[in-house]
This record gives sequence, C-alpha cells and structure tokens, in this order.
Amino acid sequence: MWAAEPDSSVGELKAVLDAVGTAWTTFSLYPDPGSQPAFTRAIDVLRGLESAVTVGIGPGTFLDDSGEEVEAREGAERLARELFVHDIEFLRFNASISAEALIEFFGVIATGDDDIREEGGAHAVVRALGLGGVEVFERGLLSFIEGGGELDDADEDDEEGGYANLTIAAAAAAQRGEDPVDIATVVLGGDSDPADEFMGGIEELHTTAWPLAARPKAMIATLRQGEVDVWKGFRTFIESFFYLPRSVQLEVMERSLERVDDERHQVFLDQFTGAELSAFLPDLSEQGRELLLGYAELASFDSSASPADLLEGLESSRDVEAKRMAVAARVSAVVTDVSQQDMSDTLVSLRDEMELSVDYDELARATLRALLECEYRDDRFYRVVRVWGGRVVRLLRASDLSSARVFVAAVLSDPSYSQDRTGIVHEGVARILSPETVRSVIEASGGSNPDEGALDLFADFGVFAVDPLVQHLAVEEDGQVRRAITELLAASAHRNPRVLDDYLHQQPWYVIRNLAIVLGKTDREAAVPGLRRLLSHEEYRVRVEVLRSLVRLMRENAAPILIRSLADDNERVRQTGASLLRSNEAADLDRMLSDELAKERLRPEVAIQVIKILGSRNTDLGRETLKRFASRRFSLSSQTRAFRDAARESLARL
Repeated sequence: MWAAEPDSSVGELKAVLDAVGTAWTTFSLYPDPGSQPAFTRAIDVLRGLESAVTVGIGPGTFLDDSGEEVEAREGAERLARELFVHDIEFLRFNASISAEALIEFFGVIATGDDDIREEGGAHAVVRALGLGGVEVFERGLLSFIEGGGELDDADEDDEEGGYANLTIAAAAAAQRGEDPVDIATVVLGGDSDPADEFMGGIEELHTTAWPLAARPKAMIATLRQGEVDVWKGFRTFIESFFYLPRSVQLEVMERSLERVDDERHQVFLDQFTGAELSAFLPDLSEQGRELLLGYAELASFDSSASPADLLEGLESSRDVEAKRMAVAARVSAVVTDVSQQDMSDTLVSLRDEMELSVDYDELARATLRALLECEYRDDRFYRVVRVWGGRVVRLLRASDLSSARVFVAAVLSDPSYSQDRTGIVHEGVARILSPETVRSVIEASGGSNPDEGALDLFADFGVFAVDPLVQHLAVEEDGQVRRAITELLAASAHRNPRVLDDYLHQQPWYVIRNLAIVLGKTDREAAVPGLRRLLSHEEYRVRVEVLRSLVRLMRENAAPILIRSLADDNERVRQTGASLLRSNEAADLDRMLSDELAKERLRPEVAIQVIKILGSRNTDLGRETLKRFASRRFSLSSQTRAFRDAARESLARL
C-alpha cells in the first residue's frame, strides 16, 4: 500500500496532514479561505515539499505505507471521512499546488457523493478540472471474498444498494462514521419529528447491515486496509440515542417496545443493559411498562436469567414496596440477633455511619473510577469516557473549574484503567479540550493571564492536554488567547517538559517560538535540552525566545550561551543577548567577558558590545579591562581605535 514516497519521513507526512487539515477547517469556516493566514501557512507547507507525498485513506483516518494510522488533527480526520465517503483510496500532493487548486479540490470533496458519482467519481472530476499539485486514486467497492472467488451478480447488487441509498440523514451520518453527538444533532435538526427520524434510522441501518452480516456463504467483507464491521454504523447510531433529549428517548423507547416483534427494533432493545432500561421506568406509560416486562420475559427464553433478573428495577410499585419490606424485615432480624450479643459498639458505629451525609460528587467520582476499571469491552469503555467528557465539558462551560478538577483527577490521576486503554482516554481529553471549550475556560479565568484555578486544572490534565493545546496554538489567531494557551501548556507540561520535544521539529516557526516560551515557563531543568537544540533554529525570532527561556531556567549558568549569542548573524538576537548579559548575575561573568576580548576572535561589532557591557556592570575587573583598551595611545588599525574609543566612552560614564 502506498502512503508516503520513499524519501518522506513520518514527521513530514504528519506535517503535511496537519497543514491539509488546517486548510480544510479554514475552507469549511470561511467563505474566502484563501485570504486567511492559516490557509496561507498550510499552502506554504505543501509548496515546501521536496518530493511528492502520497497518503492512504481509511474510514476517518490517514494511513502510512505500512497501513498504520497516522495521528493527525481533528480537521484532518474530518477531511479523511469525507475522502473515504468519495471512495478515495490514496491522496497525493506535490509542491506545484496552489491555493486556488486546493480550494477547487476541497469544493469537489464538499460536494455530495451522489453528484460526484454522476460525474464519474472523484478521480474523474479532479482530473477533468486539471488541478495541479493534487491527485486522487479511487478504491473499488467493498470486496466480498470467499477463497479468492467472486460474488455472483445478485450478491453484488445487494451490497451496493445497502450503502449507497440511505434516505435518513442521521443514518447516513452514522454510516459515514460521524460522532454520536453529531448524529444526535442531525436527528434533532431535521424537519421531521426527531422520534420519527430516529426510528427510521434504526430500520434503515439494520436493513442495510443485516444482508451483509447474514450471508449464507462464509465470506469476509474487506477493504484493502482491513476488515469491515458492517454493524459499526448501527452501533454508533444507537450510541447517539444517549445524547437525545429525555422526551425523545422516551418516545423512541415506547415505539420500539410497541414494535418488539420487528427484529430491527428487538436488536435495538438488545443493545441496552437491564440497568439502562431501568432508568426509563419512572417516565414510561403504563402500557410501556407492560411491554418492557413482556420484552424481558421474551429475552429470558434465550438466557438462564429470569425476567426479574434481566430487568432488575422494572417491577410495579406494589412489587417494589413488597421487596423493600422484605429487605427491611431481613435487616431487622439481623440487627435483633446481633443486639442480643455483646456488639453494642459495632451497632453504634453502624448507626453513626448510616447517619453520615452523602458526598454525591465523591460517590460519582468513585463510581466513574469503578466503571473504568471493570468495563472490559472497548465500546462500553468508550461510552464511559464519553459520559465523563460530557460532564467535564458542562462544568467547564459553566465556569465551575473546581468541580471539573474533581472529575479530571478521578480519571487521569492514578488511573484505574489498564495501560492499553490510554489511547481512548487521550481521545476523550481531545474532545473535552476543543478550541471552543478552551476559550471559555480562558474567558472565565482572567483572559491572557489565567488564574490559579485554570492552571491547576490543566496541571491535572497533564500530558493528556498537550496535543490538543499545541494543535489549538497552531491555528489560533487571537494574540491574547495564544498567550493564555502558553500559560496552560506550561502547567500541563510542568511535570514532564520533555513531552514537548516531539513538537519542536514538526511545527511552523511561530508555533516553535511559542513552545520555547512554554518550556521556559515550566521552570524545570528538564526543559533545557530541548531549548539548547533550538539555539541553531533558522528563524531568529525563535532564537530570541530561546535565549530568554534559557536565562529563566539556567540563570547565571546561561552566561556562556549569551556570550556566544553576541556573534549571531541577526542583530535582534545580538541585542537580546547583550541585554540579558547586562543583568546576568554570574560571579565570573566579567572574567569570561575579559577572556573573550583577550582572545581577539570576536567580530568588531561584537567586541564593542562586550566592552559596553563591561562598562555597564562597573566591576573592578571590568574597569581594569577597559583601562587596558583605553590606554592604547597610537594604532594604525581602525578596529583598535574603535575598541579604544568604546572603552574610553564606557569609562567616562562610570
């Protein structure tokens, strides 16, 4: 499988994808994307390619030459989903790309799939437009393979019809791989009744997936990059149910129970646990309760459990009261038996414990940790993480940072889940820290100088927050917001500044400049190696911030670095180095400066800078050195005369 040209590094591939993702996001947000700085920077990255770069397209992901997923920004993932919908298997860019060509290409991708197919497919449309710098290669339809054989015509027609003709907008969104939250938004945003839309989506997605999953032949549905899960869209659609308003959920539940004899709705109900169904008990109609008990009885025929076991909590109010009385009687019997023994202290302790008030936040925190520990299925674990993320986002948008910290720490501090689930949690944090949410935190916590509450919150997020914040920093155009993000990044990276090292060579210079500031703000010695590597960065504005951060971290030990900066090719860097040297408190700084002058290796303009710095410090050793230069009475060298004049001028100011 193609992914990158042989000479393309992983870093270059990721940089290209990040640039294309930024350009796609800009195209989606602005009517004139070509006039936006973010779009221009993305074009600069693509035009800087030394050779063509080709990347594979998966369902919502980009793939490298080994078929492995390449981590990219959210904008790039959205673009990958659109490319996949258009049956594009590979995408190639080269340095001849222009802003106009990229905008025209995005216009093709943003066009409806049916319209593009009528024109012969994405490859044909892009080729007909004659776009320079971008090429696409289409994949074939799904391949159903049985021992290398081909499907008969009837099977082929079955498959194509199922995926190409979804009429329910929300069902189509699920099949494209949209997020459950976005699917719920589609359900609620249409012209039809939301319950009708959801019910239709259940039926349409099941009707589409079932023929593919239940073929009589032992076949495996494959794309070139791996096995296809034909039920994935159906499951994602059902997960969107939990993001609908309570009233819509109840309406859907009542209607599905009425149609439980329809296999499509029985499969829908089968996705819920007894506890999840129990939550609907207080609000279901009497008929709904009866239907749910009937469903439980039907389900019990296929398991060893009784209907009561399957639907714990779904009994009538009379049965519930009877159970409460039975439990109370048993507790009373135990307590009576114990009271006849010499256990009065235990009973007093038990009574005191029962009278304690309940800390519901702590209870929720403990429950969340327990769920993350015990959920062994990825889809269930993913759902818990989404519930957690939704709770944190609501608290952040309500400016309740202290409560948000409790739930962030519950998941990220001393994790209760296994190491192999860390990637799912990383995705959850990325969803929490969307640019909109980060801006709301910044606005609520002091603008460009976030308060202690915000800094503590991002310290709790730790390394999980680094990637979304760096990605936000790369596209944020508001200077005040950028300054605030550097503060939040410093708090997140404080415990381990080395986590930023990978970003120091894969981002545009303006991002690296801000990361140099962040490394200084961590106040950690571990940040020094990364900053040292940036001393040779080609952009002078990066080198200026590196010097400032190194002085903040190394203090007087930064003096040798500052002296070397006086020989930098850029005047701004030399001025910054000189200014920082004047205030440096190194005990032997004057000796180091005098030694550099004595070696006579400095460029004249640098040597004069050193002479002026010695004069401004006004130390005994500095004055002696200046006097030696000032006492040179006669010289044919203009350079020596310049040094003498500078020394005399510095002495005159003392």
